[in-house]
Amino acid sequence: MIPSLQNGVSALKSFAEGLQVLSNNIANVNSLGYKSARANYTDTFYLHKNDPSFAVAGQTNNTTQDYGGGVKVGALSSNFNQGVIENTGLDLDLAIEGEALPNGGGFFELLDPVSGDRFYSRVGAFESSSDGQIVTRDEFRYQLLDINGNPVAIGLEEGEDLLARRIDESGKLSLIVS
Repeated sequence: MIPSLQNGVSALKSFAEGLQVLSNNIANVNSLGYKSARANYTDTFYLHKNDPSFAVAGQTNNTTQDYGGGVKVGALSSNFNQGVIENTGLDLDLAIEGEALPNGGGFFELLDPVSGDRFYSRVGAFESSSDGQIVTRDEFRYQLLDINGNPVAIGLEEGEDLLARRIDESGKLSLIVS
């Protein structure tokens, strides 16, 4: 194929991938906890061609020509900037303030009730299950941890009813029971 046509085809394919990323962003604009993605483009391999020619006046003439191979999507990056925090008035609608860097917090740690696998999410819309666990709408459990990172079990005594709960800005959980 003619190299210039190959470059054009690679650009069209790359921009089609970018449009898919953009379409996904638009489709999820109202999804809880969704963070948009961005396609980052990069050029492909360059062909370096040496073109030695005859010596002129005793000087050799070595010229190098560079030929590009087109463009491609080099990476997809997610936007983990702080989103808008809205006050819903519900005691189990939680938000994490701050950056979501690896080992820097920014995610809720969830447990799959069937497999026990850990998942991480930015969605903070939790509910209370029938057995008093804090869960997502998909029944993934939110694992409460103490200050040392150990799991905390919340259990009510026989005959006690949970009247109210509050989670303050530092993550401290307070319960009012009958």
